[in-house]
Amino acid sequence: MGTPGTGTFVIASELHTGSGPAALAAGDFNRDGQLDLAVVNRINDSVSLFLGTGSGSFIAGTTFSAGNAPVAIAAADFNGDGKTDLAVVDQGSNWTVIFLGTGAGTFTPASMFATGLNPTGIAAGDLNGDGRQDLVISNQSANTVSVLLGNGSGGFAPRPSLPTNAGPRAVVLADLNGDGKLDVATANGSANNVSVLIGDGIGGFIPWAQSPFATGSTPSALAVGDVNGDGALDIVTANAGSNNASVLLSQAVTVTSIVSSSNPSTSGENVTFTANVAHPSGSLVPGGNVTFWDGGVAIGTVALGTTGSAQLSTAALAPGDHLMTAAYSGDANYQPSQSASLTQTVKEIPSTGALAGTP
Repeated sequence: MGTPGTGTFVIASELHTGSGPAALAAGDFNRDGQLDLAVVNRINDSVSLFLGTGSGSFIAGTTFSAGNAPVAIAAADFNGDGKTDLAVVDQGSNWTVIFLGTGAGTFTPASMFATGLNPTGIAAGDLNGDGRQDLVISNQSANTVSVLLGNGSGGFAPRPSLPTNAGPRAVVLADLNGDGKLDVATANGSANNVSVLIGDGIGGFIPWAQSPFATGSTPSALAVGDVNGDGALDIVTANAGSNNASVLLSQAVTVTSIVSSSNPSTSGENVTFTANVAHPSGSLVPGGNVTFWDGGVAIGTVALGTTGSAQLSTAALAPGDHLMTAAYSGDANYQPSQSASLTQTVKEIPSTGALAGTP
């Protein structure tokens, strides 16, 4: 239980679960407006329910069988009846089991859906924008994430599994790139990193270009939230092998463009190239540098100004066409980006001399 405003916590009560409690989910299981808890017990293959009183204490509810080695659980309304249901990951049988809530603090088993090998984590959310709850399950030994699209009546249709790095132990759903669509992140215990897959809003996913992201040793759990107040979601992992936590700050997308002060120009003319780094409105001003390139040759690096632009002037361009680009370095809050090529045409200086002849 938290102490208001102090950032500290004290133990309010201890709840007795079954053997080997592995994960829990919270929701209002009996529709009294108070949060309740469901705990999966891996060793004795069960789920323990605790009904919240609203004052930080809980009353032991029913305990029911949950298959073979349940290790993860998610709570959501899977059949659209307004009652909270449960999805339980059975590691021992490679299944996800759906338990439909009665609204009175009890559940009945409804259906089972296959996962990949050695499933370890689960998350629920609307992946395809149809208003129905879907599921993603991390499969530690298959190095994949299973995607199950809900039909709104408690059933699910499998989609192709998503590849991750080695040993995904946990999975979360969140909008990590700010486009309003849910993305997938996994803590990869064997690879010591986090995989991020970007959702397209219709149930498909592609790896984020910068993914994976390094963590400490053997990350086994992860959480998402804005830890630095920049409006973007960050990732924190708990690393079982190194006894620490890794904080991964999200970098917002940037778009870099380049313009010329004079194009075409003449040989020896001073030309100023301006790079502009666009970033999300209302967010922090990007820092870092911009490197200007003439083809494959860097001609200068300039610090990005407070307006998000950088300028470089040169009179050394030889006659001919030059493919000019600007590459933004990125910083702690923003991703690197490179402009499209600008063709700068440099002309020869016109001859002004006169030929002299002998009559």
